[in-house]
Amino acid sequence: MFPFFDVGHPCRFDSSSTSRGSCIFPCRCTKGCDQDTGQCLDGGQCKDDHPSSYKWSEPACQIGNVAYHKTASQRTAKWNERYPASKAVDGSVERSYQHCAVPNGVGDTNAWWKVDLGENYNISRVIIYNGNKECQAGYFGWRCRFQCHKCPTCDAITGKCPSTCEDNRWGVGCMMSSGCYYDDEKGHHYMGRTSGGYTSGWRTCIDWADQTVKSDSMFPEGSRLAAGHYCRNPDTYNGGLWCYCNDNPNWVSCNVNHCSCDSRRFGVNCEKECHCNDENDNCQNNSPKGGCNSGCAPHFTGRTCQECEDGYFGVFCDGTCHCSSGSCDKTTGHCPSGCSSGWSGDNCQNEDQRSSSFTLSVGNSSDVNDHTQCASHNGAVAAGATVNESCTATGRYLSIRINGEADNHLTTLCEIVVIGHKYICMYPLFLSFW
Repeated sequence: MFPFFDVGHPCRFDSSSTSRGSCIFPCRCTKGCDQDTGQCLDGGQCKDDHPSSYKWSEPACQIGNVAYHKTASQRTAKWNERYPASKAVDGSVERSYQHCAVPNGVGDTNAWWKVDLGENYNISRVIIYNGNKECQAGYFGWRCRFQCHKCPTCDAITGKCPSTCEDNRWGVGCMMSSGCYYDDEKGHHYMGRTSGGYTSGWRTCIDWADQTVKSDSMFPEGSRLAAGHYCRNPDTYNGGLWCYCNDNPNWVSCNVNHCSCDSRRFGVNCEKECHCNDENDNCQNNSPKGGCNSGCAPHFTGRTCQECEDGYFGVFCDGTCHCSSGSCDKTTGHCPSGCSSGWSGDNCQNEDQRSSSFTLSVGNSSDVNDHTQCASHNGAVAAGATVNESCTATGRYLSIRINGEADNHLTTLCEIVVIGHKYICMYPLFLSFW
């Protein structure tokens, strides 16, 4: 007699490890299962079929990550649509920003994330891989939206490549074509490299350093020597870019066109990036150029959304000031008035006592407000940290509520592993999964 299995099913466990039939439980053994006990046959072992390496475990290989590839959702806003909840259950534990789910929770106590497990599970613990707020190698900028051209070691903030750009590219992230200039001054700021120094008439340019009629300060590099033999427009000549030649006439115009920046960048040589509430907002074409029709993204302000709002600091305005009075320095976070109560450190980012930074809850309703708390994490969650919380509960939905500030709390969910199982009692083993 199998008191928990006798529910009209012809079998308890599928015998095949490759498909799910009509049995109550799937076989998770590498070489098939005993249909009554679920034990692995022919020396087989529990499958290791989760990319996050949480191997199914005994008894009967039924304990494992029950959230993998399940349906997830989160409190969303226009800006975080590129970082959907599903990224936290895709099996990847990559910590860079673009691989993570980002609930709308920077300083937002109403932020939440949840996963629908599909059916009731007994949950024992939850493992959270927090993001490190850094970009994947080869990407840079606010929210890591830009990819450097063939330069995986470019600076994650500025996009600057430590070596010469390949394929005659130039500029931020080596994204600019040498066949284009990106300013409204006839290429005065152009620092590209036309094909080997050849012009439209196939006349060879000579080094600017060989001429003395132009001063170093007239070149965007700051010197004639650095400009090499490439086309430049040191005196903002109305005809555009040009260079000196050895033969007559002793100069020639270059075939370099005026081009537009990527729609998410603007300014001279596309050096500034847009910070719009809607990331698809084309700030390049807005008025003023760089302005956002959708308004500035959270914590940015100004006509072109390049400044931090009062109370925030940092390159991407993602640091929160904790000053005793007034605002902090918007670059460093330093508080002239000193730190507010409970905060310390050079820029008042160390919290002396911390309340709950996030809570875990489980329930049978899709409404996160109906879930019952099973765990609460107190203390800072460091960037790139892995948090392992005991959460003993039964239900179909697991939710996370995120509290507090961006710097020390959980804000990027790169992977959520929910260890659980269905409740079964197996004769003759009489083992409980509880």
